[in-house]
Amino acid sequence: MVLRDNFELLLHLTPGPSPRRGEGETIGCTHRGYAVGMSRDVLDHIVWEMGQAFDALFSNLKDLRDDDWSYVPAGGARSIAAIVGHVASSKVMYDNHAFRDASLTWMDPLFGAAQSPVGAEGPSPEELVGWLRESQLRLLRNIDALADDAELLRERPVCWGGTMPTRWIINRLIHHDGYHAGEVNHLRSVRQGDDRWEWERE
Repeated sequence: MVLRDNFELLLHLTPGPSPRRGEGETIGCTHRGYAVGMSRDVLDHIVWEMGQAFDALFSNLKDLRDDDWSYVPAGGARSIAAIVGHVASSKVMYDNHAFRDASLTWMDPLFGAAQSPVGAEGPSPEELVGWLRESQLRLLRNIDALADDAELLRERPVCWGGTMPTRWIINRLIHHDGYHAGEVNHLRSVRQGDDRWEWERE
């Protein structure tokens, strides 16, 4: 198994303190460290929602066998590896444009390789898992560093040009994780021969 032995460690490791928080405070957990009267209720909920969506995606990877990553069903075109690479790539791109210098483009060879089935030229499952987790933590840190809920209305650059409100960008990323979590789970269940409702397995 690629992930079974260290899945719990990967899932539950938390990032270091936010730049604006004290030692021992992790992302999105408390209101401590903020100025009195500064509203972060919506932001803190959004950070929690992002964690929930990511956990659903990440937990679907723990039961994958080595050969599940490159499986493509008849008539299909994307493997689980390609889907995971796509999700990680999207997090990197959205983060770079909304919160950094907007220097990345989809022409970067890294993105093409990451979204292809596992092969000699593509990243390994272990590398994909590491990149997925790293891209999520970087994105969460930048969102958690926003000053208050008013930042959610601020227009930010998006990777196809123009700008969108911060809340729209974050909402899209949350739904993106959920959508592809379902795809990963379905491909895994078809590959492993258990694509039935739970009550049908009894």
